[in-house]
Amino acid sequence: MRIKTCLLSLLLVMLAAGPLMALSFEKERELSNDYIAELEAAGLVAHEAEITWRLQALMDRLAAKIENPLYDFRIDLIRDRSVNAFALPNGRIFINYGTILMAEDSDEISAVLAHEMGHCQLRHVAQRYEDGKRVTAASLAGILAGGLVSVANPEVGLALLLSSMGGGQNFTLQFSREYEYQADEFSQNLITQAGLDNTAMSRFLVSMRTYSGSNAYPEFFLTHPLGENRIAAIQSNSGKPRPDKSFYELKAATIGLMLPTAEVRQRAALLPEPYGRLAQGLNLVRTNQAAQALPLLAGLDLPLARTYSGLALYELGRKAEALPLLEANNRSAETALALAEIYRAQGRKAEAVSLLRPYGNLNPRAAHALGELFQEQADEPQSKVYFAYFFYLMRNFRACDYQIKEALKQPDKLDDQTVAELKQMEKIVKQLVKA
Repeated sequence: MRIKTCLLSLLLVMLAAGPLMALSFEKERELSNDYIAELEAAGLVAHEAEITWRLQALMDRLAAKIENPLYDFRIDLIRDRSVNAFALPNGRIFINYGTILMAEDSDEISAVLAHEMGHCQLRHVAQRYEDGKRVTAASLAGILAGGLVSVANPEVGLALLLSSMGGGQNFTLQFSREYEYQADEFSQNLITQAGLDNTAMSRFLVSMRTYSGSNAYPEFFLTHPLGENRIAAIQSNSGKPRPDKSFYELKAATIGLMLPTAEVRQRAALLPEPYGRLAQGLNLVRTNQAAQALPLLAGLDLPLARTYSGLALYELGRKAEALPLLEANNRSAETALALAEIYRAQGRKAEAVSLLRPYGNLNPRAAHALGELFQEQADEPQSKVYFAYFFYLMRNFRACDYQIKEALKQPDKLDDQTVAELKQMEKIVKQLVKA
């Protein structure tokens, strides 16, 4: 239901945009920001900094090898266990956490990221619109069908989605196949330049083909070429995975922070130690079992273990012990929230605000805490801004709309960027309320 609502709202944005000719960079940013807002509103983006900063590090290594990059590439994590990734035209890459679970080393993840970066750098999305076609009301059924089918089979769903946007289906799908091969070639060149294993993509595609099993859909109806054809096109013998410490930390974080407890136990048992203990410890802290988490995390010489030891101590009320661990390992909303509450109790409210502001439009608890902090400081416009973010993230769109209107009554008390963000959010909220 969340995906259907998200797709319907996105369609309204696209219809309002009018004819989509060759996209300018400014138009790319506008459409991408609208779509990102839809993903956020649907709760599909997982703001797990302990996962995303590791993915961003992989992407930054690749981006450094691109000559004349068109974009500032950024990574986002999608709350979906299916194996998939996609790119928006402004350099934002989205990867499902299921892709991390399937990968056998960091180079495979890098190959997937490089492929999506290729779609951006080669401007495939912008080129797709150069035929001057537009989304019309008559395409609604096809777009919704494509989005809903993609839940079960992302490749077929995307094929329907693209073909419903006008033009002959044969042309659309062949066009997409060509782009997939180009993105694969881009990925191969980029990972080689970055000093990574150039068999990583073929290894991942072999795993993907095994994961997909027997595909009942003919290749004609698929947006992406079938696995064997892409592997042949890459012409690279599959090597052996080379998982290292950073990969196991990423995998443990994904398992411990994204999966249900029963599955965490099963998958943690397959990880080498100390990463199995780390995954279980993260899960126990996440599920409010701090007392059981501490013995698992104790003695693990891993930054993530120290971070979550600090969070466990904080949850147990041992804030004096938690404080140095949290201050030394503060890189997520969870640690910022814990530190901000400690600082707030100490009367250090300005420091609490500074800690929480980077997460104010991403994390509902941070948004609510900021709303209260500004309320205590009698700064009503800023308070309304963060309560608007809170209700938006909680998907209470009518309450969000009210808070936006209250905040915009005093635009002179807000900076230009905040006013622009509120107006964009107001536009999305109105569409979601109507939907």
